[in-house]
Amino acid sequence: MKKNLSLTLALVVLGFATGCQQSTTSELDQEGFRVEQPSFATYMAPNSSSDGQGRVIAEQLYGVAVKPMRDLQNQYEAGAISADKLHEEAQGIIAKSSDDENLASLVAQTVSHRTLSILIGDEDASEHAIAWHTDVLIKYKSPHADVISDALVALDGHWSDAQIKAASDETVVNAEAWLGSTDDRMHAQGEGRTAISTAVKNLAE
Repeated sequence: MKKNLSLTLALVVLGFATGCQQSTTSELDQEGFRVEQPSFATYMAPNSSSDGQGRVIAEQLYGVAVKPMRDLQNQYEAGAISADKLHEEAQGIIAKSSDDENLASLVAQTVSHRTLSILIGDEDASEHAIAWHTDVLIKYKSPHADVISDALVALDGHWSDAQIKAASDETVVNAEAWLGSTDDRMHAQGEGRTAISTAVKNLAE
């Protein structure tokens, strides 16, 4: 029963996270709203009931993580902040939500996934920053093996072979658990699921 509730809430939250529009005036309903590349391993918050909490969590996540992270990304892309400053500010967003059981995992995964996706494409990004966000995703059992796999390549030489192997193994376990408990309806962008599946195969080799 708990698993069914988890899947139900995941579907509800992902509906809003991937651009669902309703007939209200909330920011969630404005055209173009998206949780940019959401992390979706643990959308069932520990203490949330299943009766209407999906939208509440989605709105909270937007306010404390998605919008601030989108603003940071815009500043970064405009050249107003460096990769290191982006990392520093992202850490701050995660720290502010750390006392909220219902949001801590969601915020951490959303922010670190987006930040890591940016950092691994920036040759000026520090390996320390890449390692920090990689650790966050693994800690919260993110299924994003695609992004973590790229991060592990960037961390070659910064982390030991043993550290990379341990991180790789744990990432495979987390991603396979998600792939095994969901289907294509869990993520509107099917290519995201395909990328995760491919990364799992590569990491497992």
